[in-house]
Amino acid sequence: MNSIRVEIQHGGEFNSKEGIYYYKGGTIDNIYNVDISALSIDRCLNFLRDIGYGNGLKLYYKKPLTTGKESYILLWNDESVEQLRKDEMNFESDGSDYEEEQYSDSEESCDEDSIGDDVESDSDEELEAIRERKRMLK
Repeated sequence: MNSIRVEIQHGGEFNSKEGIYYYKGGTIDNIYNVDISALSIDRCLNFLRDIGYGNGLKLYYKKPLTTGKESYILLWNDESVEQLRKDEMNFESDGSDYEEEQYSDSEESCDEDSIGDDVESDSDEELEAIRERKRMLK
């Protein structure tokens, strides 16, 4: 199983500076150990529900090692998620280290108060349990 970390940045805005397009501000939530082969648009939308969002949002992913506006790809169906999967698999196969290469303004612009809870899950059942606990806390 190839697992990835899904970083969800929300509540901020897209910005551009010197030809580099990036997402700034907001909150960051991480979901660890996501099986990339099982990723679908429904699972991506469930991630948004896990952090308290409903329907109607636009969801993007950032292609590795890119900086322009075209580096953010709209996820809207399983075919677009398949492209994300291919990009990630190609990226991993060339031996790159995404964590060090990725451009992100989020480290400079957020403090501990703006970092959301991390969610770790290997299965949809675990995510459902997390969702239920969050509902009970509200």
